[in-house]
Amino acid sequence: MEVQTKLPLEILEHLNLNIGLDITNYESLHARQGQTFRLESNQTGPMLIKLIDINSQDEKVRYREKTLRKEANILSKEKEFTNGLYIASGEVDSKFWLLRYWIEGENIWEHSSYIRSEPNVLDNKKKFATELCKMLEKVIQLSKIGYLHGDLQPAHFLVDPKLGFQLIDLELAVNLYSSENDYGGALVHFVPPETAEGMMKGTKKIPLSIPSEIYSFGAVAFFLYTGELPVDYNNIPDHYKHQKLLAISKGYIKSFKDLKCNPFPELELILTRCLDKNKDKRYQRFEELLSDLKTLSVKDDSFDVK
Repeated sequence: MEVQTKLPLEILEHLNLNIGLDITNYESLHARQGQTFRLESNQTGPMLIKLIDINSQDEKVRYREKTLRKEANILSKEKEFTNGLYIASGEVDSKFWLLRYWIEGENIWEHSSYIRSEPNVLDNKKKFATELCKMLEKVIQLSKIGYLHGDLQPAHFLVDPKLGFQLIDLELAVNLYSSENDYGGALVHFVPPETAEGMMKGTKKIPLSIPSEIYSFGAVAFFLYTGELPVDYNNIPDHYKHQKLLAISKGYIKSFKDLKCNPFPELELILTRCLDKNKDKRYQRFEELLSDLKTLSVKDDSFDVK
């Protein structure tokens, strides 16, 4: 299938005439289904737009349409959480579109490179623990308005020079107070065993809980510190998604020693609890995890930094 890299003319005209944007340039970005563009306008500065075909018979495209509409709804209502990212959304000529402001800055993988390049520096360990707290605080803020993110991964944590830490891409967010959620899982490497089992079955009704979200957060933190994914895939090729889900479901987590990375036993102890195969043995509340991470951010020279 040919990838469409041009912004549809009808969308461009609608944005210019009905929203008053006067778009001067655009750039096509990667999208799972549909299209995504970075837009430039003298009126607002850079923006991001997501488009999806509302008449498609493809099941994956129809699911994406549903999740994109959900994200538009959350962004339009929860402006404090998103710092007013939402601009507009709607339908034009068989396309549903969501327009928001562009977030400057870098993703957390790029931002946290200091801990992987110099992990034995005490100040780096304390800084890393502090920034994990800031990331988790965004997850907590989202939960307090009634949602679990559902797709925690390094690309979804951004560090903006003005706004600070941001948690983006709410398409898969699950309403904590609704029994009508559709959730089919997320990026394989960061889902917990119970979600992996649901993904293997192909269901779109996978339950998502706070301990499940805590596993995903722990997997992200593990990856940021070690530079490696926490689950031992035993050399499974990248495109073997089902086998990787099976490995996740079995719950074997690598140790820092296995990876020959710099010791950080206090952090590893916390992450081991986050990544327990049994969700009842994980942290049950975000605040409990946050409290333990905060102890690392203020810890003195008792860290093992050898």
